[in-house]
Amino acid sequence: MPACNPLHKRALAVLLVALVVFSSGCSGIWTPYFTVSDLELAFFNLATALGAFMIMINGVRWILSTQPEEREECKKSIIYVMLALFVAKSADLIVQALYIDALVT
Repeated sequence: MPACNPLHKRALAVLLVALVVFSSGCSGIWTPYFTVSDLELAFFNLATALGAFMIMINGVRWILSTQPEEREECKKSIIYVMLALFVAKSADLIVQALYIDALVT
């Protein structure tokens, strides 16, 4: 990986500040136990946040890259993250259908 120039560092700093400013806050009352619904929601939110962060980083790397190989690598990384988010959402829907809806009925 090439050394970061000041423009890369500034772009990363702006993205980190935006992530902190626009991240959603935690709400609700803390309980000492977790349900299946709580765990699947936590895992899905974590996967979504990490995926969005990775898409932002790879998008900036794609824009700032000068080599065609680097651009292809960033493009592939973005596609892989999108596929991973699709799998995470599918798993979320499967858990809801199998466990959460079954507990309600």
